[in-house]
Amino acid sequence: MTQLLKNILDTYRYIDYDLADPRTREYGIMLNPIFLLGLMVVYYRFSYYWGPKFMKNRDPFNLNKLMICYNISQIIFCTYVAYRSIYLVWWPGEFNSSIWCIAANYDDTPEEREKIFLGMQYHYLKIYDFVDTIFFVLRKKNNQITFLHVYHHTGMIIPGFLAMKYATLGHGVSVITLNCIVHSIMYFYYLLTSINSDYKKSVWLKKKITQIQMIQFIIFIVYFTLPVLIPQCMYPNWACLLFVPQNVYMLVMFADFYMKTYLKKNQ
Repeated sequence: MTQLLKNILDTYRYIDYDLADPRTREYGIMLNPIFLLGLMVVYYRFSYYWGPKFMKNRDPFNLNKLMICYNISQIIFCTYVAYRSIYLVWWPGEFNSSIWCIAANYDDTPEEREKIFLGMQYHYLKIYDFVDTIFFVLRKKNNQITFLHVYHHTGMIIPGFLAMKYATLGHGVSVITLNCIVHSIMYFYYLLTSINSDYKKSVWLKKKITQIQMIQFIIFIVYFTLPVLIPQCMYPNWACLLFVPQNVYMLVMFADFYMKTYLKKNQ
């Protein structure tokens, strides 16, 4: 039994420490997945149990001004991270092979460490997205805390953690760039609805936001399939095999939401 436990711990250390990119160890959140797993458990429990229970006998909070500030901050942060990703990776055009295959670079240089810092900024931004759900709970908008909403927020955390810890950007920078651009547009729409509730009645705007998100997933599916098809691409296939099914699932869920919300209602 003692030897079995030792083998399990040695295996865990090998996977969690030896295989990990040593350049990410200065970020405490990357040392092991325990913090993120605990955070997702707390997020899930708050969304479905603790939060609604706390609000059960309370009136909804008026958070309009706070939401305006939050949406503005999201637009600024997302735009900045998207700009930095373009400036550091896409603009120089140093892809080691081509734009269709951005290899994972493990060189310990100031330039590569700056890219890692960019990846961590994006990772923190995905955690910041959890505030959306907190607003729903405190405003008693529990009907908006759907499985799609919760999975959409949590589904980026673990894949992002694994990509940063073991693959360190490379081809994955496309997620940072495109997702931040899409989120900038999305939070600009939320800002408009916070300032003027009439924008919530615009079905056209809602449809366009959903369509943009679906196009994003299609691009990710195609883009992360390419390294698998390019034999000389030095980007880990396991990362592609992780991201492609994840984005296929997200596309299916958003397509289902789109059809139920806009197509069937119109019929």
